[in-house]
Amino acid sequence: MFEVRPNLAFQVDIGSEKDVEGINHIRSYEQAGLFVPGIEISLSTKKDSVIREIWEGNNVLVLYGRKGRLDLFGEYVIVKADILRQTHYWNATLIGVHKGIRFSVVGKSRYFEDLSVNAIKSVASEHFSLKFEAKPTDDKMVWIQPRFYPDKAFMLHLWQHSWYPSNNVLLMGIRRDGKIHIVDLDTLAPREDLRVGTLKGYKRQIGNFALSFYSKDANFFVNSAVGEWDIKGFSYSEHEHSYKVKLGIKDPESYLLGEKATIYKFMVSDNVHGSYNAALAKNTEILSKLSSVAYSFMWEVCPDCASGEVNDNRPPIELFWVIRVAVEEANKDERPKEVARLFPPASGKYIVVAIETIIVPGDPIYQQVYLVRDSFRS
Repeated sequence: MFEVRPNLAFQVDIGSEKDVEGINHIRSYEQAGLFVPGIEISLSTKKDSVIREIWEGNNVLVLYGRKGRLDLFGEYVIVKADILRQTHYWNATLIGVHKGIRFSVVGKSRYFEDLSVNAIKSVASEHFSLKFEAKPTDDKMVWIQPRFYPDKAFMLHLWQHSWYPSNNVLLMGIRRDGKIHIVDLDTLAPREDLRVGTLKGYKRQIGNFALSFYSKDANFFVNSAVGEWDIKGFSYSEHEHSYKVKLGIKDPESYLLGEKATIYKFMVSDNVHGSYNAALAKNTEILSKLSSVAYSFMWEVCPDCASGEVNDNRPPIELFWVIRVAVEEANKDERPKEVARLFPPASGKYIVVAIETIIVPGDPIYQQVYLVRDSFRS
């Protein structure tokens, strides 16, 4: 067990090895959408028994807390490990993904005659604990999952075709502790969880900017990307969505009558809600607009602190928190540092959509937080 400031203890269990010593750092990543959280752990140890537990598919449990009470930080499955033998000890770096990753490959045959949000809730609860705050969608139909269609792909299909009659959209994200948060934009709109102060020197560069880290391991860190959305030019076209399924019994012969029996068939067509086509286009457009203004910043987590430069009590930030940001525009005249003004188009409330958490023994916890504008309607 090791401590980080202020007086917060962490414990790492790898397989049958409990409370592994020699942790150098822990880095975890969580992101909105159906992205499965990942973790990177670096350690140094003299124990051969610890190294024998570092193998692909073994479990890693990370706990944290105060005064002997430990809560779940995350439970992961090892997908990659690098081990180096030094003269008197071992160095190891392991990468894991949350154990809920199995929902990416497993599935079963089922159907829901229900709203998309209720179907998503039902499937998600088989793999993750739930934080459910979403309003009912307006899209009741028969949602069908074939036998070899993974649960993740089925949930994505439900999400893409979910429908709210207003400028609302369904949001979801899997947290590092294995809880999936399902909410909608309208539910988040009146909230304000935190104010982070003033960002200075903004240059009126409005676009979609995203940055993360490259890895060869799927579902861990992804490529960096920079893009701009042409919102006014967005359009979509209708496509034929009805389908037919035929179920036939192989032509059996009646040994009594010597003739072929009837082939029994049924058809399923027009089994979609009225906005099935428009849903995919509208959901894509709204998410694109939300991402048209984005920020990231480093946040020092300091629970129970009495003072702080930005906030008197800096809590660990969570996915889908709503954060208010004031943006001060840099003036381009002769005294840019002395003359500045608030820039309303970029100021306002933002939604947390990705968090990278960095933990080093003896240091404060840091979070790299990624934000997108909480509304495109103002």
